[in-house]
Amino acid sequence: EVPRLEEALSLVAMHELGDEVLLLLVGQLFKGGTSQRQAQGFMRCVLLPKVQRLGQPASRALLSAILKTCKDHPRAAIHHLILPLLANEQVGSAPVEVVNRIAKDSLLEAQRVLLLSAILDAHSPEGGRGLTLVSIAVLQGLVNLKIPMGPSELQKFIQVLDAGCVVLSKQLKFSSLVLSLLSQHGRQLAPFAPQLLQIASSLETSLKKPILAM
Repeated sequence: EVPRLEEALSLVAMHELGDEVLLLLVGQLFKGGTSQRQAQGFMRCVLLPKVQRLGQPASRALLSAILKTCKDHPRAAIHHLILPLLANEQVGSAPVEVVNRIAKDSLLEAQRVLLLSAILDAHSPEGGRGLTLVSIAVLQGLVNLKIPMGPSELQKFIQVLDAGCVVLSKQLKFSSLVLSLLSQHGRQLAPFAPQLLQIASSLETSLKKPILAM
């Protein structure tokens, strides 16, 4: 059923529809409820290519269509829209803005934690993908939303930052992420003080001194 749906979506090139038309279509498609697997196909075949090629901020109609779809099917949004977008290091700032709006307006707190964990897993030593500026921007957005993090999430976060500081020490966005994490979760990070000191000492930006002073 789902492969046939994806084939049909591709054949009619729904990802090339105008934004206003897509918004109307989303209203009809999801009106009576859609299965999780059908939502996954819609994310992969329609929303993902449309967001990937954004060269400027998404229109109000497109953003409304995306936010509605993702709110109705948050797990599909995480695994079949957001994570595939972040796997593409060439995406620009407009797709990142869309992802941050999804996290803010379409995901509940528990779903934001799930997204955070999935991103950290992808960039962990086991995940095999180095931390990118695209993922840093989304992680920054999640930290700014003040989502709760337990010891497991914090440990994974520190491991990812530790691995990333080798190549990102001169990137201001990386330093800003470190600063934000410390500001939001300072007390909880006490067990990781040695690793954090090592990360902070490796930084080569103007934020190094204020981070070391925390």
